[in-house]
Amino acid sequence: MDPDFWQKRWQTNQIGFHLDSFNDRLLSHWASATEGAAPGSRVLAPLCGKSLDLRWLRDRGHGVLGIELSPIACEAFFHEQGFAVERRVEGEGVVRWRGLGQGPGGGDGIEILQADIFALKDSDIGAADLLYDRASVIALPPSSRQRLVERLGAWLAPAARGLLVTIEYPEAEKQGPPFSVPAAAVAELCAGSFEATLLSREDLIERDGVGRWQLTSLHQLSFALRRFG
Repeated sequence: MDPDFWQKRWQTNQIGFHLDSFNDRLLSHWASATEGAAPGSRVLAPLCGKSLDLRWLRDRGHGVLGIELSPIACEAFFHEQGFAVERRVEGEGVVRWRGLGQGPGGGDGIEILQADIFALKDSDIGAADLLYDRASVIALPPSSRQRLVERLGAWLAPAARGLLVTIEYPEAEKQGPPFSVPAAAVAELCAGSFEATLLSREDLIERDGVGRWQLTSLHQLSFALRRFG
């Protein structure tokens, strides 16, 4: 998608994709998807918005690095969580927001890189051992998706683990984003970088009703990822 599309969504507060609670698939699957990860492992969270999931991960002892295009989303996350924050320009188009303060009331351990994800360099990311993605793969059209997954794979350590959450619906019934990314598409996307294991496939219409999209079917898929190498 054109970066301006997402900037305008935040500017006009069209953020129906934002959840006001922790993602239920994160709560259900994180432990099994990342089994064996070292305590304190750093989590990469692409296209994170102002997700509360960043705090949940930090509260489980992880260092967290989000990537987000919108400065509105970055500022809102730290403001709404009540965290003091340091904002540092690190290069053209790259700003690092770093939470300050120890303990439950502080934001230490959470950073968000404000940037176009495709403009970031390896040195911007540093070391990451885990991946949590409920936003980036479904946000991008097929023309950009493979490049995204390859970029994420390059930023993660060999044998890194993670959790990927996607949705699946009849593509003729809705124009993304969010885009339908079924299990077959995930397998194809991950073939060069990750082993992807389907953990669950949940019928969202059965759970929540038809909803605003008026689709004939809608499922949420969760995958455990393991980086090759």
